[in-house]
Amino acid sequence: RLHRQRCGVRARRYSRLSRSPIALAAAEFGEPGELFEVPPLTEDGEALIVWLHGLGDTGMRWSNTAPSLQQMGLPFLRFLFPTAPLRDAGRKGPCPSWFEVETLDADAIAHMPSSPAGLEEASQYVLDLVEPYIRRGLHPSRVFLVGYSQGGGLALAAAMRAPRPLGGVLMLSSWVAEPLQEKKATCPVHMFHGAMDPVIPLEAARRGHAALLDVGASGVFRAYGMTHGVVDEEVRDIAQTLYEALS
Repeated sequence: RLHRQRCGVRARRYSRLSRSPIALAAAEFGEPGELFEVPPLTEDGEALIVWLHGLGDTGMRWSNTAPSLQQMGLPFLRFLFPTAPLRDAGRKGPCPSWFEVETLDADAIAHMPSSPAGLEEASQYVLDLVEPYIRRGLHPSRVFLVGYSQGGGLALAAAMRAPRPLGGVLMLSSWVAEPLQEKKATCPVHMFHGAMDPVIPLEAARRGHAALLDVGASGVFRAYGMTHGVVDEEVRDIAQTLYEALS
């Protein structure tokens, strides 16, 4: 339901589809927050970007990214900025969180017996957001999942579960959130990371990228002189990556 419109950004509540596998996953996932949508400036060659925030954040806080990228030669981009449901995040208390973060240690994650709690359901939620656009005729190769920090781990997990190969995944200051054994990458995965990131150290991110290459992913790894965040140079590289993939 559409209930707010401001500067081209539309906010609506996600409505579950009843009596379907998606609905069952949504019941486990919890009640997501507001979903912010930014329509394209032109419908010619439309592409869809689902942008996933990090732990404790919201979709609204990232929605101002859309106009900047649209003005960088990408007017055909449609953006969805969903908000995670509230979960208990330990010391942070209840806050928007896509899945349970048990550890950020790459070795520990690689040897986990299963994916973190909530990751499967969150992945289904993301794919559910994408599916109506595919049904309306958007080719899956023109769908990109972008995620910051925890959202990047979800973007990767969702893409690896997609029924059709998507256009790609962009992981910003993020990590591989689940074991990759018996998994296969079906689309390019690009990683953008801070050289001085104190949350996910650069070496851990590089190891995650190497693990992705081992399961068939292509894509670049770029490092920037920053900590855990986003800088202008990175935004320009994101725009260039999308432009090259979609042109």
